[in-house]
Amino acid sequence: MHLNSTYVLNFLVIYHPNDYQKSEEIRKVIKSLHKENKNYVLNSISFGEIDLDEFAEEMLKDLIAAADLILILMSEQSIISSLFTHKFLRKAAENVENSEQVVVPIMLQTCWWEDTFYKNLTVLPRAGLPLYDNPAMQTMMFDELLEELQKKVETVKQKKLDTEETYKTILAEADKLFENWETKPELLRKCLPLYKESLEHWREGFLPPRMMLEAKIELTSREMNFYHYSEAAKAAYKRGDMETAYFNCKDALEMREDAVIRKIFIELDGKNNQENDKILKEPFERHLKKAEAHFLAMRWEEAKEEYTHSLEFHEPHFSPPSAELHRKIAICIRENELETTLRKVKVLNMVQNYNLAVETLAEALKHINHEAYGQLEHLLTMIRNIENATPFYDSSSQRWGYYHQKTEDIIIAPKYNAAYSFSENLAGVKKWEKWGFIDIEGNEIIPFLYDFVGHFRNGVAEVSQKREMFYINHRGERVPEPEIKKIG
Repeated sequence: MHLNSTYVLNFLVIYHPNDYQKSEEIRKVIKSLHKENKNYVLNSISFGEIDLDEFAEEMLKDLIAAADLILILMSEQSIISSLFTHKFLRKAAENVENSEQVVVPIMLQTCWWEDTFYKNLTVLPRAGLPLYDNPAMQTMMFDELLEELQKKVETVKQKKLDTEETYKTILAEADKLFENWETKPELLRKCLPLYKESLEHWREGFLPPRMMLEAKIELTSREMNFYHYSEAAKAAYKRGDMETAYFNCKDALEMREDAVIRKIFIELDGKNNQENDKILKEPFERHLKKAEAHFLAMRWEEAKEEYTHSLEFHEPHFSPPSAELHRKIAICIRENELETTLRKVKVLNMVQNYNLAVETLAEALKHINHEAYGQLEHLLTMIRNIENATPFYDSSSQRWGYYHQKTEDIIIAPKYNAAYSFSENLAGVKKWEKWGFIDIEGNEIIPFLYDFVGHFRNGVAEVSQKREMFYINHRGERVPEPEIKKIG
C-alpha cells in the first residue's frame, strides 16, 4: 500500500437526534473498517444538532472541511430538519465531483429522499433499501453497507493520494524558491502564492503539519512586506525624502528587526522628535513662564490658572514633570484659601466673634490639609477628655473606668480594679494586684509593676515596689532623689 504521509481518514456522521441509537450502530460499522485499513487511522465524529446557533454553525463548517467521508443518515425526521438542509451540507453534496470528499447518504428507513438535494448522490445500501425496514434482512444489509463503505474508503484513499502528489509538487516548488530568498528577496513574490496554493490542497495527515505550513506562509508574507518597506525606506532616504523614509522604516520594523533600518529610523525619529518637541513646548513653556512669575509674586489665583493651562500642553518627557505642576497647583489653592480665611478671621476677631473665627480656621485647615486637621481634631478631643475625665465605678462589672463629666460619654471602659484622676496627662490605675499608668486613650504607658503609685507632679510620681519607695518620670524611669529636691 502507498503510505507516504497519508494515514488519517475522517468520517463525519450527520444524524437527527431521534436517530442517535442508529447513528451509534453506524459508527460500529466504521470501527469494523479498521481491519481492512490497518495502515490508516479512521476518525469518526458525529454531529446531531438541530438548532444551529453561531457557534454550532462554525463547528459544522470546520467538521465538514476536515471530513474525508460525510455520511448522511436519512430518515423521515432528518430530511426535513434544518441541519440536513443547511447550506454547508448542500455545498458539500453539490460539489462532490470536484472535491476530495465523498458524501454518502445512508438510508435508515423509507423516506422521500429523492425530493432533497441529495437525490443525485449514490445512496447506501444499494438501490436505496433502508437498513431498518426489514428486521429479517438487517444483518445482510449491514454486511453490504460495510462492503460498500470499504469501496468508498478506497475511493477516498486514492483521492487523497492524488491530492497529496499535487500538494507535494507545489510545496517542493515553493520550498526551492524559499531556500534562496535571503540572497534574492524578490523570489518571495513567487513563493507566497505557491505556499497558499499548497495549503488549499492540504489534508489531515499530510506533512508538514498544517500549523508549520501556515507559519511558513506567515514568515514568507512578513519577509516580503519587510523587503518592500525596507527598500522603499532606503530609496527615500537616499533622495532626501525623510518623511517617506521614516514611515517606511516604521512599517518595515513592524515586520521584524533589522540593524540598518533601525539605525536610519533612530536618526529620523530623533529629528522628528526634536521638531515636534519644539512645536509642542512653545505653548507649554509660555504658560509655565507666566505661572512661575505669578507664583513668585504670590498671586495664587493667577498662578493656578496658568499652571492648569500648561498641563493641557504637557507631554510625559517634558520638564518639570506633571506631578510637580499638580503640586504647584495644590500650593496655589492652599495658599489662596488660607489668605481668604485669614481675612475672614481678622474681621471676626474685630467683632469679637471668636467661636466662629475658630470654626472658620478649622474648616479651612480641613480642606487645606486633611491629615493635619485630623491630628488637630484628635488632639483637641484628647485635651477635652483629659480636662473632663472622671473615674467611675461600674457595679455590674465591679471595675473602674472613666467618663466625660459634661457629656457623660464613656471615655475608657471599666476594666480596672482601682483608678486615680488624671494628672499631667497620665492616670494611675490598678490591674489585678499591681499599679501602672495609662493615657487618656487607655494605652499602657508605664507597666503594671508597682504596689502603690501617687499622682504625677512636676514631671515625677512617687511609687512603691517591694516595700521600697522611689520616684519615676513619665517614661517610667527611676529618678534619683537629689534630682527631686532640685525640682522642688
